[in-house]
Amino acid sequence: MNILVNFVKSVEDPVVNPNNPENEEFGPFEEGEQVFLPEEVVEIFLENNQATKHGWKCLRCGEVYLHQEEKPKICQNPNCGKKGPFRSLHPTEHHEIGNLLIDEYSFKTMNTTEQIYHFNGSTYFENKGAESLIKGKTKEIVPNCKSRLQNEVVEHIKTSTYEPTEKFGLSKEKIAVENGILDIEKEELVELNPEEEIPITKIPVKFDPEAKCPKILEFIEELVDEEDVDLIQEMFGYCLWKDYPIARAFMLKGSGANGKSTLLGLLERFLGKENIATPSLQKLLENDFASIRLYGKLANIRADLSDKKLEQTGGFKMLTGQDLIEGEQKWVQETLDFYNHAKLIYSANELPKTDDRTEAFFRRWIIIPFENHFPEDDPDTDPNILEKIITEEEMSGLLNWALKGLKRVLEQGKFSETQSREEKMQKWFMDSDSLRAFVKVALEKDSKGSIAKKDLQNLYEAFCEHHGIYVAQKGQVTKRLRSIIPAAKGGSGEWYRPEVGDDRPRCWENITVKEEFLEKDYVQDVRVTHITSSNYVRKDCKIKKSSSENPDKSDISAQGKEILRLLKKGEAKPPEEIADELDMQLETVKDCLDELFDARLVEKGGEKIGGGMLYRVVKEEVEKIGA
Repeated sequence: MNILVNFVKSVEDPVVNPNNPENEEFGPFEEGEQVFLPEEVVEIFLENNQATKHGWKCLRCGEVYLHQEEKPKICQNPNCGKKGPFRSLHPTEHHEIGNLLIDEYSFKTMNTTEQIYHFNGSTYFENKGAESLIKGKTKEIVPNCKSRLQNEVVEHIKTSTYEPTEKFGLSKEKIAVENGILDIEKEELVELNPEEEIPITKIPVKFDPEAKCPKILEFIEELVDEEDVDLIQEMFGYCLWKDYPIARAFMLKGSGANGKSTLLGLLERFLGKENIATPSLQKLLENDFASIRLYGKLANIRADLSDKKLEQTGGFKMLTGQDLIEGEQKWVQETLDFYNHAKLIYSANELPKTDDRTEAFFRRWIIIPFENHFPEDDPDTDPNILEKIITEEEMSGLLNWALKGLKRVLEQGKFSETQSREEKMQKWFMDSDSLRAFVKVALEKDSKGSIAKKDLQNLYEAFCEHHGIYVAQKGQVTKRLRSIIPAAKGGSGEWYRPEVGDDRPRCWENITVKEEFLEKDYVQDVRVTHITSSNYVRKDCKIKKSSSENPDKSDISAQGKEILRLLKKGEAKPPEEIADELDMQLETVKDCLDELFDARLVEKGGEKIGGGMLYRVVKEEVEKIGA
């Protein structure tokens, strides 16, 4: 770090830096000149009394006091002996200090955020610690200064170095690297013109067009299937392109100990931690102040993303497109409007749920499966693998490899996605809303159609079991079906109750089951009570008879068991009385009674006075399951 010195004598002969192998020379200097110099060079000038860091001059007699921080109280010249006045040889006014610091550190201030950036001496401007640097240097120049002076210097530098926001950041085809400015399209280093562009992003990698990365490639190939290696190459390269022409986000999915986090760790080391934002996707969508953290970043990387439901997905679509983002800043009234180019990259064991069923949402995702397992107790699992494969040569090779992936994406106009990955996207859609997926596959509007409520539930559960996706609660099925198919008629007070043998099941009207769905293998053993359509009728049968006629009693809900315990205590009860005694919703009680009736754990015991069915337990069946 350079130190400010004030020359009290002219220096004609340059001085060589003793610690610089290139024999860098400093000088000549004029009397009164103030410059920042390396500490070891400063010591030479101080020893020769040619310069001082702090000094004073008596304006009465001209006596000079070198290397003295405090202002003299009285002139020591015996021919003077006065109390001054004294003039400092070092700057003490905020504008003097500020101007010297501007010349030394090339400060630039963004006019919309008032963030100060300073040139790091090599290839880019950084804002981390800029104000601390200014205050520290002010204290160094004026050791006994008050905080007021430090703040005044900061404000002077801000107001003297304002630049429009659009000047910050290189054009999309350029990026700062350790050894210069890389033109990504030409794959060569180019000169920087800081008057036109202010680079604020640098990756901690040297550009070497001949470098390879065999160890890193071997590591990546162990993590994923061969077809996904190209996709990871494209993901790494896409992060370098400061634009979002292809609206895609990445999800690395798989159970634990499969290398997802390690790969993201490699990506972080490649891009540089200062170029990465870390808020979760949920926070980006829910917190008004989160999106501003993406400004100027290359990627938003979050390992182990929560499966918390994604809300307000419109913001996600904006962040992955080319929409103008209004970045809200805490304690700043003005927003920072910017186009996001930070690529959204996450890993998760389970994909988060979402209410967004649009193609615009799901087609934005690229899911990369991580299905290999690397247990910690396996001697072949190396927890320090990154430290062993990350070298200067390997990282330069990784840059070349990533550039090839980026070039392929831009030429194709798309990523190297496969059919199997599209199937995984369909699985996410179904898991996000299994009921809507079931309706899309199995049901259709039919003015002459009807289906027993419990038949629909059984078919829905068979669909979910086959696809390995979650089953919505029965109450949710009844509540949401009408919103998915507005023509469907059913629910409290609206049930169609046809006679089916000795039963009158509650039925949905104006919908039916697609005949081709009833042909699917996984629903062949489902018992149906009542399904009608314009083309067929199925009543009180299994879609296909099986050898077992015994209903499954093992999957009784907790509410169902609670109803059984109540009915075991005494006489038959109507649903309304059960709901009142157990403080349950009437619709839930009716659903549970249907469930228990199908399992032959309760039976209908006549009607109460004034109408309404009574239910009582089948004791011998209840005792079998210990309910």
